[in-house]
Amino acid sequence: MSRIEKQFDINIILMTLSSSLEMIKEEKNIELIFDMDATVPKELRGDPAVLQHLLNQMLTFVCQNTDQKEVVLTLSAPEDFVYEGL
Repeated sequence: MSRIEKQFDINIILMTLSSSLEMIKEEKNIELIFDMDATVPKELRGDPAVLQHLLNQMLTFVCQNTDQKEVVLTLSAPEDFVYEGL
């Protein structure tokens, strides 16, 4: 199986996620908050479609199954993360 590695902007993934969950957010009156630590580089390398699909499935499930008015997705890099310029 070949891996698809592309350079992508994590902020675009998060904006797309927010838009795709708009109906659920309005229906349940939920505020979706992205809390991204400064250790996470804006540009990432990997398969953006897989990341977006995974986050979409996870956040859809959480939003559909919560009574909270806020859902927070926190993103941070591991302590031993080594940033290599893309």
